[in-house]
Amino acid sequence: MDKKQRRTYRLSISFAAPQRKYATDLCEALKSRRVGKIFLCDYEQEQLAGTWLPGKFEEIFRQKTDRPIILLSKEYLEETRRYTRIEAQASVFAMHDRIAEGITPPLFLVKFDDVELPGYNPGYHTFDARTDTVEKIAEIIAKIVRGKKNCAAA
Repeated sequence: MDKKQRRTYRLSISFAAPQRKYATDLCEALKSRRVGKIFLCDYEQEQLAGTWLPGKFEEIFRQKTDRPIILLSKEYLEETRRYTRIEAQASVFAMHDRIAEGITPPLFLVKFDDVELPGYNPGYHTFDARTDTVEKIAEIIAKIVRGKKNCAAA
């Protein structure tokens, strides 16, 4: 994809069921900061209705999103519906695509415990949901997405 070509979503949020409220709170905090269109499955029921969800989620997280956000937890890796695995794999592939396009950081990871995301280099920055507030995370992500590099004030 051409670097200048816009994707449908600036951000997408992938989460397991126990983090649904956190995902919604983060989405609302980001929307209030006017970061652009955000994909959160709970808000896109009309778009998802009648579609083959594994293929749709792969398309959204890999091709139609500038930067995915993964809310990583033990439950996320154990999600029985497997959608989180599809979203995670697509996000990791997207991460490598975005790095090649010069988009950094290419993915945001918010950790709820000490599990690791397969394929994600642990040397990259992660947010910690145990210590970082939703508002702090949203502010930092918003500054990055809007192209403001200095996030020290957040």
